[in-house]
Amino acid sequence: MPNGVEPPQKRKAQERERTREAILAAAISLYRHEGYGAVTMRAIAQQLGFSAPAIYNYFLSKEEIFLTLQERGLKMLADAVLTPVTDDPLEDLRQIFVQYYQFTKHHPDYFTLMYVDPSTPRVNPEIEALARMSTQTTARDQRCITQGIFPAEAAVVSSGFLWGMVHGVAVLRQIQEVAPSQNFDGLAMAGVELTLAAIRAGL
Repeated sequence: MPNGVEPPQKRKAQERERTREAILAAAISLYRHEGYGAVTMRAIAQQLGFSAPAIYNYFLSKEEIFLTLQERGLKMLADAVLTPVTDDPLEDLRQIFVQYYQFTKHHPDYFTLMYVDPSTPRVNPEIEALARMSTQTTARDQRCITQGIFPAEAAVVSSGFLWGMVHGVAVLRQIQEVAPSQNFDGLAMAGVELTLAAIRAGL
């Protein structure tokens, strides 16, 4: 093979990957503007100038497309919330929930299709990114207990309270963003601090 000329198989694989990316981009664009029901294989094909049957060469179904988007969204989420570990265990734990809330703002489409919209497929609990977030959250939680920042009994409840509080505010902001009536950003950040203070006090 001459220098600088890619093998045909590699070019074919790259072209296939580009087409898959275009299909995913078209799907999330349709979802953003028209909702889950509007995302059909035919609508995606029309947006890309393909025939509808051609889409099935890349994804077997609409559900597979959304499961792929969910897996991508969860990887993005894990990369966002798992900030580098420092010498401050409480700050390391705090950042998971602060960054989770920021993710819901910066990537509302992914947040909605993963956690808000009941019409989308359920998130696969075996996705690697979910396990990574769970493991790291537990480890950071345990550091706070080991170093005496949290009481020992906090191991059972602390992360659950924090996830629930931040997630709840994020969902409220998402469903009311057309006509927001509250400072949800301030509510989320205050909620993190109040929850951490309550855990530290053993409430």
